Amino acid sequence: MDKDHRLDAPDNESLSTIEQISDHSELTTIYPHAHLGWEKDELISHDEREKRRNDERLRISLSLRKWFLVIGILIPLPILFMGFLVSIAPEIFDMKKLQFMALPVLIATGFFIFLTYKGFKYAFKIFYKHGTKPVPFILALLGLLALSTNAVFLLTEPLHTGHYAIDSVIVDGGLLVASILYSLALVFIWSSPRLTSGAKLAYVGIIALLILMGTASLYLF
Repeated sequence: MDKDHRLDAPDNESLSTIEQISDHSELTTIYPHAHLGWEKDELISHDEREKRRNDERLRISLSLRKWFLVIGILIPLPILFMGFLVSIAPEIFDMKKLQFMALPVLIATGFFIFLTYKGFKYAFKIFYKHGTKPVPFILALLGLLALSTNAVFLLTEPLHTGHYAIDSVIVDGGLLVASILYSLALVFIWSSPRLTSGAKLAYVGIIALLILMGTASLYLF
């Protein structure tokens, strides 16, 4: 190799005539250029990054509000269905022929379990997708519905016909409407970023107190 870093010609005469390249700078074009990972991205501060992250979380949480109708129907539906079956049992089941009713009872029970599983599974999926814990919400909704049972019964009493099945459908329909209204109120409470866990529970307590006061007024008047 000489001072210009060119290899000495080999002893083979056929190879000694090969022209060597004196400038190798063009060879660098065949290699990819190194780039920084953030070269094309806008550099942001830590506070700005946290702000964007919080804004995204808020957007996801607030989007839960449009699901209030689905949640209000899915959560109480299995329980209302079971209540309907219990209410019509005296009209349908004959204790003397109970052995013949075993199969329908098993079918109804299986359907109730399936309906409960699918409904709660879909509801849980909605909550998790929107970054909200489902259990406290569901317990609050069911608790408010339990407190509303007497009030709904009294409010729908003028529509009752004396038939268990029809009256049960009327009461269940009233409870379903109440569930949708409670779901609307609860999703606004639960998705509010300014409310702490204690404040959310306080609002639920206020709604429960209003339900009890309303029920008491129905009995009095």
